[in-house]
Amino acid sequence: MRLQAFILTLMVAQSLQEQVSYHGYQVLQTKPIASNEIISNLIRFVESDTSNAFDFWAIPRFEGSIAKIMVAPGHAQRLEMFLEKHGIGFDVLIQDVELVHQAADKDQKLRRFSRKASDFAIDWDNYYDLSEINEFMDQMAKLHSNVSVEVYGKTYEKRDLKLLKIAQAGEGAPNVFIEAGIHAREWIAPATATYIAHALLQDPKNAAYLRKFNFHILPVADPDGYDYSRKDRRLWRKNRTKNPGSFCKGVDANRNFDYHWHEIGVSDDPCTEIYAGKEAFSEPEAKFFTDYLLGLKPSPVLAMGLHSAADLFLIPYSYSHDAKPDNFEELFSNVQEACDNLNTVHGRDFTVIHTPNLYPCGGVAHDWYMGVLGVQYAFTVELRQGGLFGFDLPADQIKPSGEELFVAFKTMLEKL
Repeated sequence: MRLQAFILTLMVAQSLQEQVSYHGYQVLQTKPIASNEIISNLIRFVESDTSNAFDFWAIPRFEGSIAKIMVAPGHAQRLEMFLEKHGIGFDVLIQDVELVHQAADKDQKLRRFSRKASDFAIDWDNYYDLSEINEFMDQMAKLHSNVSVEVYGKTYEKRDLKLLKIAQAGEGAPNVFIEAGIHAREWIAPATATYIAHALLQDPKNAAYLRKFNFHILPVADPDGYDYSRKDRRLWRKNRTKNPGSFCKGVDANRNFDYHWHEIGVSDDPCTEIYAGKEAFSEPEAKFFTDYLLGLKPSPVLAMGLHSAADLFLIPYSYSHDAKPDNFEELFSNVQEACDNLNTVHGRDFTVIHTPNLYPCGGVAHDWYMGVLGVQYAFTVELRQGGLFGFDLPADQIKPSGEELFVAFKTMLEKL
């Protein structure tokens, strides 16, 4: 036991030395916010800040909801003054974010050290590196007929862009697409996507879905950013593109789609988290999988994007309160049923909203799915949040997240 503890300590120490420190970063949690107008003002204040000193861990969803905002050292007073000016009460939820990350890192190392033997490169008791997720996809392809790993392009840093294709229903069957991990730090999204892939292929109770649909599951849409968030900077959000004329790297690939690109909810500053890129589809993480989807025959009937963390289902379109797909009422009703079914699994309180009621934004994936690709049902799920946590959702919540989302996903499949 002493040797195990010593090795674990060395593993944690080495990891912490390699990673960017968040010492001195705090998280403020607001009291319930009185109006949607104040919420809009807060979101604009945080997301338009060019110093990149503020970062939502939880975005307020509607009147009476709360926000969690991480603030960089030396900037707390500026945020506090804004909150006080707008009558928003708050408490300090986390005094030092780095200590939370260290505790999470130690827990992950301990989980991996004590992991039971498994047939697969990953399980759903921990978060895994990009290479291990890719190995899992390779294992699924070797184990099952008509399952393959498709390489559909390369990233800025020359990593392969990969997805898992499950084509057991055969040529001409309806196609279903799942996209996850387009924001690097949202680790629960790739973990939940792989959970769904595993459940579809390994549980005989789901064989009927494999006979009816072909599935295309993209666990890590931003491999460069995900790898960087795993090894260097835990809360990195964007890809790793080098931006000419700026020392700041990265583009928000989920603001880079060629549908109402750059109209609202984006930034021209490469140092912000919502930089939309120099032009639509400038980023391989957005462009290449849309090329893949355009090549599918027939076009997908369902596209689901996975993000974190807000306990929400988001319905297109995102770029305007007045913009809704022709089947908005049908889509909203069916997603509401899926949401209700999800909430029964583990007693969550997910909500369905039209995306601009949370934050209007242009150039996002699910708008492109419906507006260009013509998908019948497209939506985004902001996966579970909890307690202190924003994007650092504990690994013991991966399985519950997968279980509840799979119920919602099957509900939507039954509507097709």
